[in-house]
Amino acid sequence: MVSSVGTKNLENQSTLLERYEQILRTSAGKTAFIWVDRKGNESANFTYGEWDLRARAVAKRLLDEGIGRGEAVLLAYSPGLDFFLGYWACLLSGIVAVPVAPPISTAEVEKFLKLFVHSEAKAILTDTRFNRLMRAKAYKETAVKVGRGVQALFGKNPTRYQGPTFQDLSDQRWIVTTGIPALSQRVKFQAQGPNDTAFLMYSSGSTSAPKGALTTFGNLNHQLEMNGRALGNDPAHVSCWWAPHYHDYGLISGFLNVVYQGCTGVLASPFDFIQRPELWLDMLHKHKCTHTFGPDFGYELLIRKTSSSERRIEKWDLRNLRVAMSAAEKVRASTIDAFSAAFANCGFRRSVFCPAYGLAEHTVGVTINGVSAEPLVQRILRDPLEERGEALPADSYTDLGESEDERLLELVGNGVPRYETDIKIVKITPDGDPVEVVPPGYVGEIWVASASKTKGYFKESELTQATFRARLPNDSDCGVEYLRTGDLGFVSAQKGELFVCGRHKDMIILAGKNHYSEDFEVTLGRHTADYLRPGRIAAFSFEEAGTSFERLAIVAEVRQVDLDTEEVFSLVQSSLAEVHKVKVSTIALIESGSIPKTSSGKLRRFEARERLADNTLKSIPNGIWIAPVAEIGDVRGFQGMVDLIRESLESFTGTGVKIEPTTVLTTLGLSSLELAQLAESVNEGRSYAPVRVQDLLGMETIEDVARFLMKADAIGRSKARDPMPSLKPHPASDPTEISKTPHPTLFAQDGVLQHHFKRRQRTSEWNIPLSVWLSGSICLESLGEAFQWLSLKQAALRSTFEKRRDGSFAQIVQPFWPPEYFVIEDVENKTQAFERARKVASVPLDVSEICLKVHV
Repeated sequence: MVSSVGTKNLENQSTLLERYEQILRTSAGKTAFIWVDRKGNESANFTYGEWDLRARAVAKRLLDEGIGRGEAVLLAYSPGLDFFLGYWACLLSGIVAVPVAPPISTAEVEKFLKLFVHSEAKAILTDTRFNRLMRAKAYKETAVKVGRGVQALFGKNPTRYQGPTFQDLSDQRWIVTTGIPALSQRVKFQAQGPNDTAFLMYSSGSTSAPKGALTTFGNLNHQLEMNGRALGNDPAHVSCWWAPHYHDYGLISGFLNVVYQGCTGVLASPFDFIQRPELWLDMLHKHKCTHTFGPDFGYELLIRKTSSSERRIEKWDLRNLRVAMSAAEKVRASTIDAFSAAFANCGFRRSVFCPAYGLAEHTVGVTINGVSAEPLVQRILRDPLEERGEALPADSYTDLGESEDERLLELVGNGVPRYETDIKIVKITPDGDPVEVVPPGYVGEIWVASASKTKGYFKESELTQATFRARLPNDSDCGVEYLRTGDLGFVSAQKGELFVCGRHKDMIILAGKNHYSEDFEVTLGRHTADYLRPGRIAAFSFEEAGTSFERLAIVAEVRQVDLDTEEVFSLVQSSLAEVHKVKVSTIALIESGSIPKTSSGKLRRFEARERLADNTLKSIPNGIWIAPVAEIGDVRGFQGMVDLIRESLESFTGTGVKIEPTTVLTTLGLSSLELAQLAESVNEGRSYAPVRVQDLLGMETIEDVARFLMKADAIGRSKARDPMPSLKPHPASDPTEISKTPHPTLFAQDGVLQHHFKRRQRTSEWNIPLSVWLSGSICLESLGEAFQWLSLKQAALRSTFEKRRDGSFAQIVQPFWPPEYFVIEDVENKTQAFERARKVASVPLDVSEICLKVHV
């Protein structure tokens, strides 16, 4: 499954700086880095020789400023090559670089200054652009301060921000490295040893305050060698990325990997990518890139922000691409499938996808899928995973049945450990104490040991001891110290591939079941996309005051402030109840852009929980919902619902005979009064939709009644008022072909379809005849275009329905109205128009066909 940690292969590995010197001797004239603007045009580029002389000039300036080897400097730059020049200058000279995100708003200044103090940095390096921005903000603050003074003279007392300001920030020691002239000849610096600190990487802090990991040159050497072997890198390759420059993903997997391999790197600003996602594709196409990487949301964004026509005409040639790494956040099978299908015409191959897993404390990479290895996707039974921590593949079950408990979870493998990297999966208690090493197929905390494991957290000796020097339980003779990642996962029995489920601190335990925050967030992202911003929804648990019960809370950014909050609250509750069988106790709808996130874009759930508790979230008007006490209890399980019905029947029938769950109700000879008693009994204490006597008349067994109640409790009457979800054809669909992508039906739709199919005949009773007489001069072509425009806006007009094998219904959105079902023609008078509309409406309805005809 994994290899043990050793040093025999590490002693002869090349070092980063040795490889760099070799490149300068043999390929100084080769292009090293290219920076592109928002439109994909080159705005700067350097050969390796030019890069070296520029970086050494910056290094010499820092030493001349009195900053010594081993001392730290913060790097706060706008996106651009100036940052990488400053960073490489630090590595050459032995100065410890501390890459950080530059503060953009006043609220970020306090955190930035805390990092500055904590890192014991001697100065802050920056570029001209950010330096001007900071000075401008400081000047504006001064003007505002003067304005407040004038207001005070007139007796007014304006509110004031009490924290650090940009003026406080500008008072620190700054060194602008932009435009430092290149040296005319090389200046040598003292060599760096494997135990010397290369840089201090503050972790993203998704669950707690940021901590600085001390990364050595030895860590970098091991990590870069592992990457090179796994990804098949060589000097002929071209790598491109847009990840933030201050984040370890872009810094190591991108920049340092290019230097180590001696290949060419093509870079862009993450802000430019977000504003124009096709920039990434332009870079891949224009520069014939062989390697690229990005988080899952980046690939998903390319699907949504490019058109099928652009992909069909092969606007971008992706045939040169060998590796498309996906890491830094959860890798989703749906994204891999959709992207592979969407860009197949452009030459993209599914085997190019390379899932990986890593963290800053391990110099980024822990496992990598590798070159030309098809991503491994496993369908796992959700309940055994949540209840027992056992990953049971669903593929081994030929008939899952209709049980509500056998739901599926699709997970993507993140590759295997390589190059003297040892992984153990350790079972832990809810308090985080290790219990035992578990075998493949069981979930536990991921522990890792290798030469990539960093030295520990800067100035945090106790935390370093607990996190970086963990010993396996009941294995005192091992002698290996492991890094506790805090992430939960399992290793597959077949290929030894690592699957990541979530974080221990982000695990939510409700009614004894383990749930992962990301699962709730993904569900809400899909079901509430019209109202909430996917990727900006945080799910977490908290203890109810005075009890030990965990409750579920949701904090989510809204797309717009002016919305029906009650409708959104209802949609959030029904979505989680239907998919996960859980109830929410608190929902907070907050302003766009205000959810706590890390520098790399990860959710800070811990901070969101704290800010919800102390009421400091930027909630919208009427944006907080708290469940009534009576509704907080957990959803009754399926078996519990069966027992409730069975016990109720036994109590009022008075026969003394035990009734089995499969008993057919009609065989009990229940009277109308007894059916009413049954309905009253099962409705007692239930806060959602009550069962009616007429509902019971259409059900055969106790289990049928239980399934109905489970669905009613999960969806509720509010489901009938759900808005039409955002239904679109599959991104891979060709506009000239009929879509086959199913979407869920609404509560009201489901009832109509159940009635239609039970009758087992086509009917026209749901057709609505409508006649509208338009007088005056009318352009039929323009009117037709208006109707087509309307159909694009209203997906329901292009929807057909189908019954699945499991008895449920789905709606399929067609990409257009077929000509035979969309007719615009002139008629002579109102009577003729009405008669044609009536004839169309009288045609029996087949819900598997487009059912709209227009006659004018």
